[in-house]
Amino acid sequence: MNRPPTDFGARPLIPVPEPSATDIAQYIEQITLELYHLARHKQLDLLAYFLTMANMEAQEQARSSQDGFRD
Repeated sequence: MNRPPTDFGARPLIPVPEPSATDIAQYIEQITLELYHLARHKQLDLLAYFLTMANMEAQEQARSSQDGFRD
């Protein structure tokens, strides 16, 4: 049986810049908000609370990174 060739480890044709700390914090902010809504919908209150805390921390990290302040 012939298997399709794998390209694991292949470099992209167009270099993709590494995301900044601000980019990552903003992404985490978006994802935690979406997960929060899912948790609340299913009445997973403690999980929703933790996601709220993670969301707030991501917002703070994004703000700090944008302002040039890093802890």
